Amino acid sequence: MAMLAGAQTQGTRAYQEDAWQAVDFENGSKLIILADGMGGHAGGALAAEIAVKVFVSSFQESWGQNESLGQTLHGSLLDANEAIKKKQLQDIRYQSMGTTLVSAFVFDNLVSWVSVGDSPLWLLGRKGIRRLNENHSVAYLLDQMVDAGKITLKEAERGNRNALRSALTGDQISLIDLKVNSIKIDIDDTLVLASDGVESLSQDRLVEILGDKIMSPADKASKVVASVDDLRNQNQDNATVVLYSER
Repeated sequence: MAMLAGAQTQGTRAYQEDAWQAVDFENGSKLIILADGMGGHAGGALAAEIAVKVFVSSFQESWGQNESLGQTLHGSLLDANEAIKKKQLQDIRYQSMGTTLVSAFVFDNLVSWVSVGDSPLWLLGRKGIRRLNENHSVAYLLDQMVDAGKITLKEAERGNRNALRSALTGDQISLIDLKVNSIKIDIDDTLVLASDGVESLSQDRLVEILGDKIMSPADKASKVVASVDDLRNQNQDNATVVLYSER
């Protein structure tokens, strides 16, 4: 039996700007979506809420209606972005709002996904944890340049590490990561969707929690966000984690 659980913390922020949802389909497939909003407290929360709601609605309307899975995922993403643009045009207060988005679709133990931004999609298995989706953050790009010897570590630290190279902002989406039936989930694997606030935890700590053989998925999700809070970081971002496993 498939298991799914999620948990959130606001961190030290005044508002929760993350949103997520999971949808079951009659054929046994599951859609999971997570968005991490930005652009001011109300704007970030609204952008994430709109993105999740519209993406899910678009996917439900299109899936199986003479479209491939890839077309459905891509079209749902574009519809979410267009909905954000529509809201921006309606209300000047939301002109700078936007959101990341990561969505995973699981069917017959195969994982497909579409993502924009830096919200990670991880797979925890026997060989440890690895990131599946692309990281569209400037920080990731700077770190890659350091590894390649193109810039120094000090130069990377002075860069605008918090900026995103791609997000849903109502404008044309510059980078989209879309993979169809790309990864197979084994019986003991765990699929992890998260907002970047979870990355306050070390990979070792995350694996320690998620690899626990006794805790339920719900307890693991709660433990992840509790561990983020326990760090007591002064500028802790919202943190959301959603776990999916085949049992």
